[in-house]
Amino acid sequence: LSDGSTHPARLVGAHEGKGIAVLKLEGPEATPAPELGRGRDLGLGRWLVTFGNPFGTEKVEAPLIGFGILSDRSTNAERYDAFLTDAPINLANVGGPVVDMEGRIVGVAIVSISPQDAILPYGLNSGIGFVIPIEDVLELVPMLEADGVVRFRPGFLGVRLAEEGGDGGVKVLNVIPGTGAARGGLRAGDVIQSLNGMTITNGTV
Repeated sequence: LSDGSTHPARLVGAHEGKGIAVLKLEGPEATPAPELGRGRDLGLGRWLVTFGNPFGTEKVEAPLIGFGILSDRSTNAERYDAFLTDAPINLANVGGPVVDMEGRIVGVAIVSISPQDAILPYGLNSGIGFVIPIEDVLELVPMLEADGVVRFRPGFLGVRLAEEGGDGGVKVLNVIPGTGAARGGLRAGDVIQSLNGMTITNGTV
């Protein structure tokens, strides 16, 4: 802890897909907790700070600290709703907190894409890092505390849509076999004109 004390902890639950784990600290009841921010509301260009443990050793007096800006918002490899930053993210700080300039935790650092493609030699980073907003992390915590696992998987429609949509809807470019879209009868060339009763205009509802 910040006072230099150490305490054992046990694993309560983990979500391997997002690299998030809940640990139960077997120690003092009144453990100080950092303030949480609002990761989903951060604007582009905001400064961010990352923290990590260099070289995976406990024999360091201070964490590895990196700085960067929030540069974009993206969905990472169809697995994460995340925002992008140029703050250094590597094996030293993946899974660690990302904070704003007021010291509030606004997210958790994750690897950029799939592990086999994204992880560079230890201590290096690709220059593009992804951060899960802290709100998304907190939504998983009750499930991990209750069951130790997350018992749902994000929905996946299974289509690729044209980037430019017209007033008549959005065109389906291709459909992945075996997905919900294929079972529902969608085919390449179809034009989706409405969604849940809402008309699609310029690619949005």
